[in-house]
Amino acid sequence: MIKRVQWVDIVKGIAILSMIMGHSLTGAPGETLLSLLIYSFHMPIFFIMSGFTTKVLDSKKKILEKTIQLSKRILLPTIIIVAVCTIERIAFNIYNRDVFFRAIGSALFYAQPTPLRGHYTIDAMWFLIVFFWSKVFFYAVTSLIGLDYAGVIFGVLAYICNSFSNTIWLIQSWDLVPVACLFMWVGGEFKKNYSLIKAKQVSFFLIAFVVWIYGLQNQVRVDMATRSFPNFIFCLIFIVSAAFCIIYFSEGISGTKMGEYLAFFGRETLPLLYINTIDFFWVWGTEINGYTYTLTRIVLDITMLFLWILFTKLFTKLTFRSKILASKS
Repeated sequence: MIKRVQWVDIVKGIAILSMIMGHSLTGAPGETLLSLLIYSFHMPIFFIMSGFTTKVLDSKKKILEKTIQLSKRILLPTIIIVAVCTIERIAFNIYNRDVFFRAIGSALFYAQPTPLRGHYTIDAMWFLIVFFWSKVFFYAVTSLIGLDYAGVIFGVLAYICNSFSNTIWLIQSWDLVPVACLFMWVGGEFKKNYSLIKAKQVSFFLIAFVVWIYGLQNQVRVDMATRSFPNFIFCLIFIVSAAFCIIYFSEGISGTKMGEYLAFFGRETLPLLYINTIDFFWVWGTEINGYTYTLTRIVLDITMLFLWILFTKLFTKLTFRSKILASKS
């Protein structure tokens, strides 16, 4: 079993809770600043930490094995969640019943986070589609030319894709894949040079913090889902700076009670992502406004998470007991 690093889970915990909050800011005082703050890091940091924990593979066989594992762990649940969301939209009269299969097919094929481009939306599941393809592409490129030089490929492709993203979004959100891979590369280089960075960590933090605050003061609006990377080069520096500050804070609270709580949510990022996608609170919770809406949705999603954990533990226990009884009979 791979030993988990607590501060990595803390980073993920902060990111997933920030995602839920970012999806729940409706008419709250200070919404603009909070939104800018959250969106400056909350999705890119997942890819940065994925790069931190991803190993460079050296054979096609290993890449194929990893791809199959990812398909089972990422793509199959994505299909189920998209189907559930489509059923919910039909139940709430957002879709007609006769578009059920067309909506699912379109959502999975285009993997677009909004219906603004004329396709059925995949909601937050765009992240998992991009995550899957970015992992596969990252494995392929780094196995060919190594981690250090892969950054050139990812950087050039990310810039090209960003240049046409205002008018064209590729199927399966492939135009986001090089951007995600670039963030993964940053995470990979961070891990490779971790001891050197650790020695000058305070200095790096101060620089990163200044850049982060400067971007927030200038209202740099990042939204990975909608391809919002204003002033692309500075935006990347801004995102990495924000992510570094979150990482620095996460390392600082590692081993504390707060760190333990955040790490717990970091270990449950996928269930929380699924729950936040299917809760459909944006449809039936519209009578609530401001921070009451935000807090209610966060409490709802966390409650659903605990119920899911209890259900899985009970199911595992019953399955284990039935196997024992079957072996005795």
